Amino acid sequence: MLPAKSTIAHDEWDKLVGDCSHALKETEAKHAEALEYLKKAGGEAPRLKVRLEQFRAQLDKLFIFEVDGLNETFSEKLTQIKSKGFSVYMDQYIERIRTACGASSTSADAKQAAAESDDPAMASAAGADATDKDDEKLLTELFHKLVDEYDAAQQSGGAAGKEEKKNGGDAAKESEAGEKKVLVSNALKKRFPTQFALPHMTLDEFLLFVGGFWVTQKEIALTTVADVLAGAVVTKYAAWTIVKMTGAVEVDKDTGNARRPCILHSLPKKTESAEGNDTEIQEGVTRGYITVWDKAMGVPPTRPYGVPCLTSPMEMSKETVLTATGELGPKLDVLRRLKIGEKMDIMSLPVRVGDKMLRVKARAQSDKKLGWFTIHDSKSDTHYVKLE
Repeated sequence: MLPAKSTIAHDEWDKLVGDCSHALKETEAKHAEALEYLKKAGGEAPRLKVRLEQFRAQLDKLFIFEVDGLNETFSEKLTQIKSKGFSVYMDQYIERIRTACGASSTSADAKQAAAESDDPAMASAAGADATDKDDEKLLTELFHKLVDEYDAAQQSGGAAGKEEKKNGGDAAKESEAGEKKVLVSNALKKRFPTQFALPHMTLDEFLLFVGGFWVTQKEIALTTVADVLAGAVVTKYAAWTIVKMTGAVEVDKDTGNARRPCILHSLPKKTESAEGNDTEIQEGVTRGYITVWDKAMGVPPTRPYGVPCLTSPMEMSKETVLTATGELGPKLDVLRRLKIGEKMDIMSLPVRVGDKMLRVKARAQSDKKLGWFTIHDSKSDTHYVKLE
């Protein structure tokens, strides 16, 4: 996760990557033509075959990066650039989606831009402090609108419909039976253009994608202001605390750490604070600043939660069982065991069951089995997925 503000906007980065992608496709086409010509020439002139093979090997090397003793193709390098770009520009892209449907902003920069917009809807949305439920309703409506628009284009008899059908593929087959609507990546990218390699998403995945939720990876301090020494420590959050970002990155002038304002969404275990007996620490109320990038350690102590292509799927680090429901009891409806190394698409925010156990809805990538599993047990401090 790269926390620093980029010197260029997402749209500019997107155009540069788009130009590179277009140029790469043209170059790869010319490369294929050249290889085919050399193959044909070698067949017609056997005496030149050895020399032509040497030339072919030199030609192939033009498309290879040598980094730390490893060979990477231009395509692989471009994929890496897109992946790194997603971590930098994710917030900007998500804000475009949230602002378009009037959801509250998770970035102060986006909120200011919306306020200054000539679009009355965007300007009024900037002044609203919507609740999570308000946001979910607006984003759900957008999801269904995008899906319906895509379905209408797919069913049309024109060229546009045929192209939509070709690009959408069998997206619905990637979801478990019962998940009736799937937002294909091209439907989202058509409305909100980007070079990001976005996946097809169910409603649950889409709401996590645009939710602005982050998870703490270890114990971390919540402070009153971005500059730690200038403020006070409000509390310390344990690993698996979920927060919702409410503003853009600010840099602590003393440590150089990247910090962001946030509001507490949920704690990993039930405490007096979570029950509201402590007026300072309350879920859905407590606000402050947390570190999203530790400059000295070179690591992020927090990261986006459940974002497809970025932090979802998660990899199992300990065996457990996948169950039909999120609740635990003497008669569990066990679907199957989850093994170490399995990749799980995250479909929900963690739900606290009992006092100290977190459960999530997820879908196994191997067989698309949908269910619930324990992601963290605070009592034994057991992580069932790799968090870092």
